[in-house]
Amino acid sequence: MGDMPTQLTALSCELKYAIFTSLPNVSSVEALALTSSSFYHTFNGARSLILGQVLEIGLEPELQHAAVAVSGSSQLQSLDQNTVAAFLKEFFKNPKMVCSRTWSLGQARRLSDLDNHVQFFTDEFISSALSRHSIGCTHDNVSVGGPPSIREIRRVKRALYYFEIYCNLFRQGGGRRKSPQDAENQQLMFFNRFEPWENEQLACIRDFLINSISEPFNDVAEHDIDWGVHSVPFLNDEDSPQNGYKEAVLSRGLEFLRELITAKTYEDRRRLLYGTGCDNMFLFKGLSSHVEGGNAPHLAGSDGDDDGGAWSVQAADSEDDDGPIIAWRWAHARSTVRRDYFRRDTCYLRERGYVMWDHKRLDQWRLLDKEPRSFMVMQDNFNPELRNRQRDSHRARARIWSQGGRGWWSPKDGSRVEWPT
Repeated sequence: MGDMPTQLTALSCELKYAIFTSLPNVSSVEALALTSSSFYHTFNGARSLILGQVLEIGLEPELQHAAVAVSGSSQLQSLDQNTVAAFLKEFFKNPKMVCSRTWSLGQARRLSDLDNHVQFFTDEFISSALSRHSIGCTHDNVSVGGPPSIREIRRVKRALYYFEIYCNLFRQGGGRRKSPQDAENQQLMFFNRFEPWENEQLACIRDFLINSISEPFNDVAEHDIDWGVHSVPFLNDEDSPQNGYKEAVLSRGLEFLRELITAKTYEDRRRLLYGTGCDNMFLFKGLSSHVEGGNAPHLAGSDGDDDGGAWSVQAADSEDDDGPIIAWRWAHARSTVRRDYFRRDTCYLRERGYVMWDHKRLDQWRLLDKEPRSFMVMQDNFNPELRNRQRDSHRARARIWSQGGRGWWSPKDGSRVEWPT
């Protein structure tokens, strides 16, 4: 432990405690605890109280329940149907705050780190959604409506926390513990508990994250010889919407995804992506299953028994703006599916996060005065030229692999292929 001025170490335990609880994050608490034996003993004597208070200050009250649920879902000993169902029932029925549980240093550190990742992706999502030439931009591409409001930021963060909960409960690939739950069970246990516009918010996050990982993923999928043998697709989402390999990457969670999208070299990207596998049952399948498997017996918030009823996020988090509801109803006014979300023809709107914004911003955009169909694009996922290029690349790399070649390859550069000596 480092040296510290005597006057600080001589402070009373109460003053040291006050210093600990005024720190901005868990890493600062940990650093202070290691500066002297005096501060370490103070920390050790009130570890959970200090960590709980620091987390409580750092996390918005409206997001604490979701954050605590992320921590809880990551610690489940089993992902069988009864365990997951019991956890989700408790999550939806009994919102918990940070101060309601005991925290170890490792748990608190992981939650504090996750909050940092959530902030990172929130900034990225909002920047991407509001900077696109879209429903909310003027001719010079300046966003109409000003910077995001606290409520708008909170919606994005909440959806990211829910994404992390979904990863912990339903991942089936990626080299970590796997969930046995199929899409139908996911629908009954998870998606049916939310309002359809909340599921559409999660779909916005899914599309954004898939787009974010596409550059590093495609870099490896297009050039790695081993991946060519397995015919791993390297087309973008609009050309190959259900890519189980990308879904497996997504299932690794926000910490891994941030490391991947900030990796700049091919070698770093390849190191991270190797072993992620393929997962055809992750979020694409889960969000799509409401059409394949039918609708919930009732909307979230309606009367029902303990297992079938739902916890209303808006009510629990004091959501007092109907922007997401209005936007969802506007986009699905002609839908024949009562709980409709994650439609292929609303991908353009999801890129712009249309269910994340306040009513005021929607009015400034004059969105509700426009015809929804003018924003709906059904992607033509068959591009013969792209598909042929991908097929030829896979075949060429398979031939190289059969001859013993490994490493990086492109149609115009075979100099980096590693041959056996």
